[in-house]
Amino acid sequence: MAIDDLKAAFARRHETARILFDQNLIARHAAAEQALQDALSNDDDSIGDSPSVHRARVAVEAAEAEVAEAEVEFEFAGIGRQAWLRMVAVHPPLAEHKAEGFDFNPETFPPAALAASCVSRPLTLEDAEWLAAELDIAEWSKLWGACITANVGVATRPKSVAATVLRRTSAPSWTTARQGASPDRSS
Repeated sequence: MAIDDLKAAFARRHETARILFDQNLIARHAAAEQALQDALSNDDDSIGDSPSVHRARVAVEAAEAEVAEAEVEFEFAGIGRQAWLRMVAVHPPLAEHKAEGFDFNPETFPPAALAASCVSRPLTLEDAEWLAAELDIAEWSKLWGACITANVGVATRPKSVAATVLRRTSAPSWTTARQGASPDRSS
């Protein structure tokens, strides 16, 4: 394939993170889940279809739907190797960051990278700094992880574990005797 064809087919990696801003929804879900567990443990019916279990299950499903509805999607696209490296150079690590193994300033670089990479909504540097300061560690990690993956990528090519297992279990094996074959070695 000619290089011009490769250039025409080129597409930057995109990665998405779903962030929950209202952390009270997690507590409501946990309370609904606990109520379901309590209803199940108090249920005399072995299949768990009593009215109290049903109400608790519906409450859990409603809480899960509320969390899913409240999540905000952030999509990131890679900015390219040269732009990424220039940005790293603008945010060099301090001595203590170098001692911790960073090749960039972990306080200033992530918000700048988010602002430069976010394609789903306008995100200023100030917006990204607010996210870095206010999100809890779990939500920030999802956001920063999506940005890193979009820009740095992954070292391995995608491979389905499920397809590999199915392929291995359905293919003939050289180490397993054929069905109906003698388990003894032949001469």
